[in-house]
Amino acid sequence: MLSASNRIVLDPTVLYGKPVIGGTRIPVTAVVGSLAGGMTFEEVQREYDLTIDDIRAALRFVVELDRLPMWASGFDESRNHHLAKSRGSTRYLSPVDQ
Repeated sequence: MLSASNRIVLDPTVLYGKPVIGGTRIPVTAVVGSLAGGMTFEEVQREYDLTIDDIRAALRFVVELDRLPMWASGFDESRNHHLAKSRGSTRYLSPVDQ
C-alpha cells in the first residue's frame, strides 16, 4: 500500500480507492489542489477539518508517488492511468491523482 505514515489510505470501499486522508473521505487531490489554488495551510485545515500533519501527509504522499519509478508505480500506458496494489486488490488512480 502506498502511504505517507499511514495517514493516507487507499481503500476500494472509500471513493473507489482514491487516496484519502485516513478516517475521512477527503481525497488527497482536494487537499493538494486547494493548496495549489492558493489556500493557506490554515484555510485548508479549517475547510476540511484536518490537522497540519494530515495536510503534510497528503503532500508527502504526492512526493512519494512521484519518486516511484514508472515500472514500480504500476503505470499502464495502454490505459493511461496508474495501478496501485494493496492487500491483493488493485486500485486505479486517474492521471489527476498522480
